[in-house]
Amino acid sequence: MRKARSHACIHILFSFCLGFLNSAFLFFTFRVVLESILVRHTQRCNGFIFVSSQTNLSIPTIDARVGEGRESLWGKTKFGFRYVYNTSSEQYDWFLKADDDTDVIVENLRLLLTNYSSNKEVYLGYHFKEFLAEGLVFSPLRTPMIIAVLTFSGYASGGAGYVLSRKAVQRFVDDGLNKNVCRSDSGGFEDVEIGTCLVKIGITIQDTRDSYGRARFFPFNAIWHMRLSDVKRKDFQGYFKYHDGDYLDCCADTAITFHNVSAAGMYLMEHFIYRLKAYGINGYTSTRLPIQPEFLAITDTTA
Repeated sequence: MRKARSHACIHILFSFCLGFLNSAFLFFTFRVVLESILVRHTQRCNGFIFVSSQTNLSIPTIDARVGEGRESLWGKTKFGFRYVYNTSSEQYDWFLKADDDTDVIVENLRLLLTNYSSNKEVYLGYHFKEFLAEGLVFSPLRTPMIIAVLTFSGYASGGAGYVLSRKAVQRFVDDGLNKNVCRSDSGGFEDVEIGTCLVKIGITIQDTRDSYGRARFFPFNAIWHMRLSDVKRKDFQGYFKYHDGDYLDCCADTAITFHNVSAAGMYLMEHFIYRLKAYGINGYTSTRLPIQPEFLAITDTTA
């Protein structure tokens, strides 16, 4: 029987820059990044897989057999969604694709998804708008009508992570991949390619901003998005469908993802979200802080 309101996380691992490092440092870096993901995300998902260029059942990772690097991301994405379609599409309602440097607040994702039905075609993420016009050189588009629709609807940022409902995954595989509507090779920009394919089968990205117009998915880390809006617009004017506010107005209180987050940054998020307490806030009213014995010895002035 299928679980109600369950969520699967698909992590697309692409450590292309690590290939230039020596093997010892490569292993150490991969291990640290992977451990931070395991701490932050997988313990809160109902299920997860790591799509990589190697198979390691102890983690587990599965080999997509498309090589490593950004140029293989589209191939890994297709492989990942085919995999969950064939193994888990009846077990889970929602599927999140995220990179290995995407930090996810799973509880806020669950909250957002209570507003949608997994039996409908749902596609959620951070709304990019313009690139599909340039992305046409990577995609087999044929008519001006399709071009106009694609340019208007936009697509979800890959780095920010995006969510597909069970119904959307089924249609993506059955009507997109299996009928050669999507780009067939592994090249191109992954987020552009899946956005292009989904629009061609009638699935468009939906607005996930809160009631104040603040985004919930983010293609960069929190510090980047908290900068002055004029600076951000100058850097990425052509990409964003909507623009962030300044400083604390940048992000929804129920933000879900941030991208370009290091392993240390993920541990930092874990501490600030789940462990840090402010006295008098949210019922935390402890009147006595625990003090270690060595500190008591230091402050003892009676000797």
